Amino acid sequence: MQDESPLLIITDSALVRDALVTHISETRRLLIADSHDVGMELALSFRPALILLDASSTDGEALALLRAFRSEPHLDDTFILVLSDEAAVLERLEASRAGADDFLRLPVDQAELTARVAVALRQARLSRRLRAYTRRIEEEMRLVADLQMRLLPAYTPYLASLRIDSFYQPSTEASGDYFDHFLLPGEDRLRVVIADASGHGARSAVLMTMVRTLFHASHAANTPLTDMLLEINTNLLDVVGNEPDFVTLFAADLDLRGNTLRYVNAGHCPALLRHPDGTTMRLSGTTPLLGFFGVRETERLVPFTPGTRLLLYTDGFHDCATANGRRLGIDRFLSLAEATMRRGGDVLSSLREDISTTFGEPPTWPDDVTALYIERKEEA
Repeated sequence: MQDESPLLIITDSALVRDALVTHISETRRLLIADSHDVGMELALSFRPALILLDASSTDGEALALLRAFRSEPHLDDTFILVLSDEAAVLERLEASRAGADDFLRLPVDQAELTARVAVALRQARLSRRLRAYTRRIEEEMRLVADLQMRLLPAYTPYLASLRIDSFYQPSTEASGDYFDHFLLPGEDRLRVVIADASGHGARSAVLMTMVRTLFHASHAANTPLTDMLLEINTNLLDVVGNEPDFVTLFAADLDLRGNTLRYVNAGHCPALLRHPDGTTMRLSGTTPLLGFFGVRETERLVPFTPGTRLLLYTDGFHDCATANGRRLGIDRFLSLAEATMRRGGDVLSSLREDISTTFGEPPTWPDDVTALYIERKEEA
């Protein structure tokens, strides 16, 4: 579709105006402004593809107008061609910094003007196509993110003896993080999972959707943890086995009658398990990450008695950093998380506050950040 955006000429010189109007052979509409105020008003109203700004007789005012144009998001993809003579106060370097895209010396040469206008319009068309394409991608990613939010647990399973809190913060519209929990057949049994796909955006979100589907299928079939892990890995190998994608995952079955926690850890961050006596275990990997290799049928069993606290999280927590790039790191995060769990209460909120306190400022979160906290209440 043809771009119908007009061209805007800004000059207080009738001679320059007449020369430009005469030499520009474009059939599209020309807008004429004889002052900067009128030029800004027309630019905002009509969003021209090209602005020809005469800086030969306006001294430094043209710089201010250039900056004003570039401060307007609607004019980001408008091409600005600055015209000046040798005696103009406006220097090209300053104009470039202020936002000029190209320059033309006065008096204009018809052939050069025609060529530069053609280049400018071609550049403006490409920029606007790119902007429209970017808007479509952003809208699609928003739709992906909305769907992904719907795939996360809508409610927390109720078990009177458990407190379950979660936190989910994607770094972009779509996330590679996933957590879930649901009751298993029988009495007082809960399955929990947290997973992290490599990368960001739509690709990792698709992998997470795949993991969620398989995880829920295992629930419906009452599949043991190790069989569930093998099934997820087999499917990932089929889909991304020749690609650099992978998934880390921690899953556990909490048996409140048997006072045990049975878990598998496929290359994921070590979960933190705090026993009632105050000692803390780090539940490290039991098998390699998923999607690269075959996995071992390895699971481990630890006590999960009243008073036990469990923290699952993704690596976005320890990848956080300050504005100047100072990272928290896994060791400091684990020490901080263990201290936060020792205090109890609203652990997930307190943990984020403790990280800010450690840095002395709110951190940046370049990666997806997800956590699941489970506390078994003391018996009355």
